[in-house]
Amino acid sequence: MLAETTNATTTVTMPGYPVTVTANYGDKRYALTVNFASGGGNYTNGQEVTIGSSTTPPTAGHEFDHWEGDTATVADVNSAPTTFRMGATNMTLTAIFRPKVVPQNTYLAFNLTDNTASYSDAPPVGGWTDQHKTTQMVFRKISAGSFTMGSASGQPGETQHAVTLTRDFYLGIFEVTQKQWEEIRGTKPSFFTGDTLPVERVYYSDIRGNNDGKNWPADNKVDYDSFMGRLRPKSPVVSAADLPTEAQWEYACRAGTTGDYAGPVDALGWHAGNTAPARTQVVGSKQPNPWGLYDMHGNVWEVCLDWYKMDLGAAAQTDPAGPDGVGPRLPPLRVMRGGAYNEPAEGLRSAIRQNMIATNQLAGGGSATNLALPYGTYGFRVALPQSTTSFELTVVGGEVNTSGVFTVGTKIGLSPAPAPAGMKFGAWQVNPVGMDLGAGFSPTNQQPLLTMPAANLTITAIYIPEDSSGLFRFVQNNPGASVESWRANGETFTITAPAATPGYRFSTWTVTPAAYLGAGFVSTDASTTVVMPAVDVTVIPTYVLNVPDPIVATPTAGVAFTLDAGAGIDAAKFSASGLPRGLRIDNTTGTISGVPSRPGDYVVTITAQYADGTTVTYDVAFTVEPLSPELQGSFTGYCYAEDSAGQRHARGLVTLRATKAGRLTAKVSLQRLNLSFSAKSWSGMTSETECTVTMERRQGERFDLTADSATGLVEGKLTGGSLGDALLSIVAQRNAFQDRNDVAAQEVLATYKGYYTVALPTEVCETDPAIDNQQSGSGYVTLTVRNRGVVRVAGKMADGTRVSQSTTLFVDDYGAYVPLFVRLYARRGVFAGLLQLDGGTQPTDLKINAEPTVLLEWIYPGSTMLELADRFDAQLSAIGAYYDSLTDLQAAYAGMFLQTEEIAMPLVAGRTAGSLVIDPAIDNPQAVKFRVTRRSGLFSGSFRTLNEAGRTVTLRYAGVLTRDGDFYIGDGAYVEQRTINKRRIKSSHRIWIDTPAP
Repeated sequence: MLAETTNATTTVTMPGYPVTVTANYGDKRYALTVNFASGGGNYTNGQEVTIGSSTTPPTAGHEFDHWEGDTATVADVNSAPTTFRMGATNMTLTAIFRPKVVPQNTYLAFNLTDNTASYSDAPPVGGWTDQHKTTQMVFRKISAGSFTMGSASGQPGETQHAVTLTRDFYLGIFEVTQKQWEEIRGTKPSFFTGDTLPVERVYYSDIRGNNDGKNWPADNKVDYDSFMGRLRPKSPVVSAADLPTEAQWEYACRAGTTGDYAGPVDALGWHAGNTAPARTQVVGSKQPNPWGLYDMHGNVWEVCLDWYKMDLGAAAQTDPAGPDGVGPRLPPLRVMRGGAYNEPAEGLRSAIRQNMIATNQLAGGGSATNLALPYGTYGFRVALPQSTTSFELTVVGGEVNTSGVFTVGTKIGLSPAPAPAGMKFGAWQVNPVGMDLGAGFSPTNQQPLLTMPAANLTITAIYIPEDSSGLFRFVQNNPGASVESWRANGETFTITAPAATPGYRFSTWTVTPAAYLGAGFVSTDASTTVVMPAVDVTVIPTYVLNVPDPIVATPTAGVAFTLDAGAGIDAAKFSASGLPRGLRIDNTTGTISGVPSRPGDYVVTITAQYADGTTVTYDVAFTVEPLSPELQGSFTGYCYAEDSAGQRHARGLVTLRATKAGRLTAKVSLQRLNLSFSAKSWSGMTSETECTVTMERRQGERFDLTADSATGLVEGKLTGGSLGDALLSIVAQRNAFQDRNDVAAQEVLATYKGYYTVALPTEVCETDPAIDNQQSGSGYVTLTVRNRGVVRVAGKMADGTRVSQSTTLFVDDYGAYVPLFVRLYARRGVFAGLLQLDGGTQPTDLKINAEPTVLLEWIYPGSTMLELADRFDAQLSAIGAYYDSLTDLQAAYAGMFLQTEEIAMPLVAGRTAGSLVIDPAIDNPQAVKFRVTRRSGLFSGSFRTLNEAGRTVTLRYAGVLTRDGDFYIGDGAYVEQRTINKRRIKSSHRIWIDTPAP
């Protein structure tokens, strides 16, 4: 009959008989609305209601935080469930949610006693205790990432290279202590003793085993009775426990730093400079590195998984496991890192590498000496490899999970911080743009559920005025990276296109979807204003090829040439027509390179074709210059070392041959070896006149030369290979005299052509005082300058050793030079230096001396019979001039005497016109004999004297006639034999022709 019995106003369906309806009255009820939680309904004034028995958070990543609304009678606004007392009006309550705290599990503490593990995101209050160093092992999570491994200062074996680690790992924050070793292995191997000191004197084989444990990187198995073999079965948490790889170790040691150390070395590590007495120290007693790891620098060397290799190379690596192994019969060396207490601070660098023998078993069978490791310098720390990859999340303007490092795929709830006064939440701005953050994430959802991507991520809460209708997404899709921002409808801002890649220019903005961006928006302007429409918009700056202005290239025939004719043109295939012979174009980059061989003018047409078939064509004008004549032909010179005083010491001769096509061959004659080099062309021009080339031998010698195309002067250096650390400088000169048609060169040569005599007096002689093989005589050489600049050198050293050499004259603004390098005494000794001819415009006016910056040296290595004790190093001077064979010797040398320290015999005319002899009219008790060859200017003879035994002996001498300025002189030497320690040595003494001193 009654439609609704509980409604005061209802309908009645009248039956066919009388009925009575009675209205019953109770307490008045009011509506309670509960948003996102249970408990809503109609209740009487004062009625107690349970609210929040169940809640409906926005995502699984959120949890109840507090109640908002009519909360005056809520028993506990921060609890759900709780109770609420209903008032005499309709009321509303809203459950507010916060993101759940997502643990990062930064630290892992493993209990060695009960084999339990616990995680935390921060060190304990009060810091780490001895318990963490003895009966527990504490690990720090190291997230995957990339870094530069190796030394920036180029230390041997530390070549820099990029390394990427794709998996997280945990690493012990302390070096394994003696107590931890004893807890697991049950032994006490250390030299120093103390529960919290690092364990030391342990082999790789003690840590991993000598059987299965030596198979890394083939597998990660360990021997059951090794340290790792006993640690792994304790818990699944440590079931993969191992040593860190070398790359993991350095990544963790650097902790994001790039210098030699992860911070001040004295604050971080124990080394020889701050450890007294020299011994290991309690782990963790220095400051940690930026990632919370202690003693990564110093205390003890730390063994790593990898086999040791001298250098890891420069190639980029991903998850490197180290070399595959060692060769048969080689010592099994494993890597150690970090340095130790007894090393200098330099030995604690992040990149320092060392090795230790891993076991007493050789890789190929057999055994090696079991090192006792007498000092406590070798330890290790434990790594726990993970299968996860983590990245950094930064939330700006958020609550709870505002930053941290999270594993890829982790679900993370987000909530914005309370909005500033007059503002409200608008959207989440994501950087970088375009990442998949999971189905639970929407940028306009105030409380989304984010799925951690495989990249570092920054999310920013954007707030807008309370009266705003909302935000719209504006994306500027730049080449290589997009930029996202959220804008209110009607907001005015400026956008700017990135600078164009070389070879391109900005063309236009593409707007998607098509939208009106305001009157100030000009699609063809690289920088323009935008008025935000009420729609999400993406703009893309587009670029077109900026065809370059006409290019004029001026390569030189015979010189390597490179031109980036495709600069700024990406993703195109290049071709060229009309290229000079010897040049080619790289069809991927558009770079033209090679060695042009034919001079002339060329117009090269270059075509760049894109994948869509579009082509761009442009011209490059080439003028191939001929190779300078000064860079062609033969070059001669010498190489030298320079001492601390700036004096040069000649160390060899250099000859170089260059063709007009630029092909080069070179030969360097040194003390004990000859080196040959070749190159297909000159390497390049460093200026308008300087041309360079580098030639290398397989053995490692490197020849770097720079030639002046205006003068033909060549300078450079010789390094590497058989020279070791030595550096030899090079000076050479083009021989212009070979060209008989070069009138200017032949006129210069005419200034020097002729025959010259040069005396070589000894200035300084260093020898063993015990033998005192002093040389005081004067050797000599004759120089014959011939056609084509050839110089014939012949003569004798003061001890009678003959010298002979053929070389080439080279000339500069200061005179002409003759390089000398004559190997003596079975290539064990040498006569070397540089003679200079100057002082006139014709041969008869020229004088010869030793070039002052190059020592004129005579080096005798000593007799092996005397154990080299009779060796000497002599420095010589040079006195010489043009010698005219038509000179009247009698007129030139009248009144002069042949002299030694003991004799002085006058010279007079001989029987032949113009000749010289000893004056027969005077007493000659020493039977002095003298003979001179007028044609060559060489003189010789003998005299008698008493030797060291008191016996009369005949001594022979030889020398040369020459001029010292305007004065005629003669200089030479005789050799006296002496007996020292029953061995015969020869010492030279001077004999000369001059006017006697008064």
